Amino acid sequence: MDDLNVEFLESYKRLEKLCKDIYESEKGVTSYIENMNEFLSFESRSITGWDDDLRKLKELRKIRNRLSHEEGTMHCGLCHEDDIEWLDNFKSRILKQDDPISRLEFYRRRKMNNDFENFQMDPIVGNSSDGNSFGKDMQNNESSFASRLVALISLVLVILATSLIIIVMMWMLSD
Repeated sequence: MDDLNVEFLESYKRLEKLCKDIYESEKGVTSYIENMNEFLSFESRSITGWDDDLRKLKELRKIRNRLSHEEGTMHCGLCHEDDIEWLDNFKSRILKQDDPISRLEFYRRRKMNNDFENFQMDPIVGNSSDGNSFGKDMQNNESSFASRLVALISLVLVILATSLIIIVMMWMLSD
């Protein structure tokens, strides 16, 4: 039996367990890959290393599947030391929220906040241009953004409903 294959499987199992816990799914790494595939868009292209990480995850999952399901593969040198290092590093990146999906979520939150907030941060002192603490603003951004989004959606729905009522009434009066 090739010791690297055993070591690889152990590293893969640790990543698999973490992904199972995150996604509350029995599919583990496959769930992570599926999530990345769902996010394939212009935004994901702005995340450095997105394609490389997705390709590497698929490649390593294929090696894991061969080692687990094909006969005689434990004696073959299917993996390399750098594959094991990559798995351990990727698991660490997930824990640090520096993996592709975490970075995309951060990018989206930052983009939404920039679109809806009208303050500028002073990068040296960390205060907004109106003198309020930036940290305090960031704590309130998520809840205030959600409230504004709900209000905006409600307003749009009221306008659409009112327009529909007017159209139906005009149609009925024209008969």
